[in-house]
Amino acid sequence: MTVGPRVGITCNPRDVSTPLGDVAAQTVARAYVDAARRAGGLPILLPVLEPDDVGPLLDAVERLIVIGGGDVDPRIYGTEPVPECGPPDAARDAFEIALVRTALDRGMRVLAICRGMQVANVALGGTLHQDIGGHRGGVRHRVTVEAGSVLSSALGATALEVTSQHHQAVDRLGDGLSAVAWTEDGVIEGLERAGSPLLAVQWHPELFTEQTEHAGVFRWLLG
Repeated sequence: MTVGPRVGITCNPRDVSTPLGDVAAQTVARAYVDAARRAGGLPILLPVLEPDDVGPLLDAVERLIVIGGGDVDPRIYGTEPVPECGPPDAARDAFEIALVRTALDRGMRVLAICRGMQVANVALGGTLHQDIGGHRGGVRHRVTVEAGSVLSSALGATALEVTSQHHQAVDRLGDGLSAVAWTEDGVIEGLERAGSPLLAVQWHPELFTEQTEHAGVFRWLLG
């Protein structure tokens, strides 16, 4: 396969059980790597480091995928956590927020998925609903996409079935962001930013790239 643009993919810091005990690791679900590769990119994993390391890391890549994971600490956007909010990862939050801001400042194409969409919204000054209920555990549901949006063009569709695995969602939009996809009950499932190469989706397209619509966001990223 021809080597295309270098695609940075963020990691999820977590403990992994091994025969020698728990090991601190930086992990990425293989589906993200495979989706970027099938779209023609060269995946490069970006571990969570200090915010000051963001510039040199982005020097090594040409595109960026911000993956899913745990909850963003609501104190970042000025709200105390509710009991349903998961434990914070301050290092990951700070790193990914700096990563998104720097990538957008550079005009780099960014695809933000699930937690990644929430990070992008918070990075640009937005807020989140901390617990919406009903979208955890791989729930399948229908999403409507705004006709004429960048997202609808990438998907080649204005409606599709998606799988969501989240209990938080976008509330107040970040600076310059527009909601362009919604569930039937009004949860925001897609964001884009005028004049900026950012697409963000709340579902997990990397799990369904055998379907043309879901693969479309990765083709957009590599375009």
